[in-house]
Amino acid sequence: MLSEKVSRLIDNNGIDLKGKRLLCCVSGGADSMALLHYFFFNRGRLGLREVLACHLNHNLRGEESDSDENLVREFCGSNGIGLTVSRLGTEELEAGAVSEDRLRKLRYDFFEQTGDSTCSDYIATAHTLNDNAETVLFRLARGTGFRGASGIPATRGRFIRPLLSCSRQEIEEYCEENGVPFCIDSSNESDGYSRNVIRHHVIPVLKDLNAHALEALENFASLSGEADSYFVSEAERIIESDGIKDGFRRASVLGARAPLDRYIVRELIGRYCSDPDRLTVDRCMDALRRGGRTELTTGIYLDCSADSCKVEREYTPRSIGPVAFDSFDGGGRSVGFELRVLDPERDSLKDLFPYCVDYDKLTGVAYVRNRRDGDRFPSYYRGCTKSLKKIFSEKHYSAEKKDSILILTDDTGIVWVEGEGPAQGKQIGPETKTVLRFNTL
Repeated sequence: MLSEKVSRLIDNNGIDLKGKRLLCCVSGGADSMALLHYFFFNRGRLGLREVLACHLNHNLRGEESDSDENLVREFCGSNGIGLTVSRLGTEELEAGAVSEDRLRKLRYDFFEQTGDSTCSDYIATAHTLNDNAETVLFRLARGTGFRGASGIPATRGRFIRPLLSCSRQEIEEYCEENGVPFCIDSSNESDGYSRNVIRHHVIPVLKDLNAHALEALENFASLSGEADSYFVSEAERIIESDGIKDGFRRASVLGARAPLDRYIVRELIGRYCSDPDRLTVDRCMDALRRGGRTELTTGIYLDCSADSCKVEREYTPRSIGPVAFDSFDGGGRSVGFELRVLDPERDSLKDLFPYCVDYDKLTGVAYVRNRRDGDRFPSYYRGCTKSLKKIFSEKHYSAEKKDSILILTDDTGIVWVEGEGPAQGKQIGPETKTVLRFNTL
C-alpha cells in the first residue's frame, strides 16, 4: 500500500528520479526511517543514482536526542548510506526563542546547506497524511483562506514529500513488516504543542465520525490548492493586462468579485513583502476602497489615492516656497505669470476663470508654495471651505502629486490652487480690471 501511494504521488507531481541524487532528512522517528529505508532499498527500481541521509540533532532532549542520532548513524553505517550530521549548539538555541517556527527554520537551513554540499537534486522530508490533516486543521482554527487550507505541498522547489498520502498507521506497518528500527520522541506525547493537541484530541474525534477523515481532509486540501492556483493565475492575468508598472487599476479590484479582489491585491503586494498576512491585505483593501495609502513593510507603501494603485518606496514630502510669484521656478515645477488689463471684448471670463485671480483683490505680499499641514481653502468653485487634504484625496492624487500642486497665497491666506481655481472673494468677474493669469509647466 505504501509503495503504491508513493509511486502515485511521484507520478502525479512529475517528479523525475531517474539518475538523480536524493537526500533524505531523517530524524530517527518512524516516518523518516521508513522514508530512508524505502528509497534506499528501492533505488535501483526507481532509477536513483544515489540515496543520502542527513540528521539534525536539536540537542533539546538530552540523552534521548543523542539516542536518535545514534540510531540514524548505526542504520546508515550498517547499510553504507552516506550521512551528514549536525547538532544545534548553545549559541544557535540562545540566539532566539526556541519556538516551533525557529526550530523549523534551523532545520530547513541545515537541509538546504546539506543539499548544496552533497549536490543533491531532491531533498525528501517525511511529512505524512496525518501531518497534512493536522496542518489544515491548525490553519483553519487560526483563520485561513484557500492558500492555507491547501495544506502541505507535495513539492516545493527541490523539496519533495513522497509520504504525504500515507497515514501514520501505514508507515508503522511498513516499519514492522520490513524490520525498520525507529525512535519514539517523548515530546510527541505532550499537549504543550498545538499540533499534539490536534493529534491527540481532534483527529480521533473526526475519525470516530468518519473513518476516512484523513483522506477527506486531504481531498479538501487538494481542492483548496486548485482553487488557490486558479485565483492566483486570474489575479496575475489582470495585473499584467492593466499594464501598470508596480500596480493595477483601482477599477480592476473594485469591479472584481470576492475573493478575486483580494487575490489581485495579495499577488501585487506579495512581490514586495513576503507572504502578506490577512491583516495586511485587509489594510490594503481598506486603503483601496477609500482611496488612501498604507504601509506594507518598512519604507514600502501601497498608494491608492489615484485611479491606479501603485507600490512605492518611502516618499519624502517636498517643501516648495514660499517664493515671490514674479520669480517662481523651483521644486521641479515652474509657473509663468501674466499680468494684464482685462479686455471684455477679447477675453472670455469663462475660459480665464480657472487660471486667474482678480489682481486688485490681492492683499499684501503674494507667494507661491505647495501644501502645508492644516491648509484650508475657501473654494469659489465648490462654494465652501475644505481642507486641501480632503480636496486632494477626493481627486485621488498620489502623495507626489499632492506635493507638486502649486498654491498662491497672500496676507489673507490661500487665494488660488492649481486645478481648483480661485478662492472666494478673489475670483474674476464683470467688474475685474486687471487679471493675474497662471501658466503652469
